[in-house]
Amino acid sequence: RDNFWMEIAQVDVEPLAEWLRNNRDVWDNAVQEVSNAHIDERENNQAKFKPGIGSIHFIFSSHDGATTVKFPWWYSWQHVLDPLIRQVFGQHNSTHLMGHITRLQLA
Repeated sequence: RDNFWMEIAQVDVEPLAEWLRNNRDVWDNAVQEVSNAHIDERENNQAKFKPGIGSIHFIFSSHDGATTVKFPWWYSWQHVLDPLIRQVFGQHNSTHLMGHITRLQLA
C-alpha cells in the first residue's frame, strides 16, 4: 500500500490559497453558473462520490477525453494555476502541456 502513490514535487500552494481566501464565493454554485460554467446533472455524482465537497472546474472533458473544454475561470485564474502546473510537471512548454490536460478542478 505504501507504493500506491508517488511524490512528484513539492508545490507552493500559498498563492492559490490566498486567491481562494480572497474569493470565498467561488464555491457557490450560483456564482459559478453566472461567471464560470455549470455542468448539468453533476450534483448526483458529486453527492455520491464527494458528499459535502464543493468543486470548481477549469478544464473538463468528455468521458473518452476526445472533447475538452476550458471554462471561463481557467482564463481568469490561469495566473495562479499555471505556476502550480509548472511546479508539478516541470518547466515544459505550457502550451504543449495544456494540450494534455483533460480535467482540471479544485474540490
